[in-house]
Amino acid sequence: MITREELLKSPDYWFEAAQNDLFAEVKQYLDKENISQTELAEKLNVSKGYISQIMNGNANFTMKKLIEFFISIRRIPKIKYLDFEEVIKKDKSKQESLNSELRGGIIISNRFKNPSSNTIIKKGTEKYLKKLPFETNSEMDESAA
Repeated sequence: MITREELLKSPDYWFEAAQNDLFAEVKQYLDKENISQTELAEKLNVSKGYISQIMNGNANFTMKKLIEFFISIRRIPKIKYLDFEEVIKKDKSKQESLNSELRGGIIISNRFKNPSSNTIIKKGTEKYLKKLPFETNSEMDESAA
């Protein structure tokens, strides 16, 4: 099992985070415009498969295509560069704060979504988590052992 710091050093982590952001922006646009993926494809003059790739996290844009896509849905992408050590420091602080708030609860996390979207569930409710499409932190610890 890798450490949180090793995870934050992984290009795959940041790529997936960017894909999640892209998905969220497109979903927000679809909801706001009240249109389907098919209607969006028609509006942008692209294939339904192209929109499907974006929504499934399978699109790997060039920078120019990414900018063109966002402009077509009336969004301006802005890339922000952060100091790595500052990101690690803030993440450690956030994790420590989360751990102190937990106090007997368990964290559920969808490993395909942003880890900052974790949810705290009180002890005793684990039986209700069995059917959910994510693992609890205790299940992840057991699978790593």
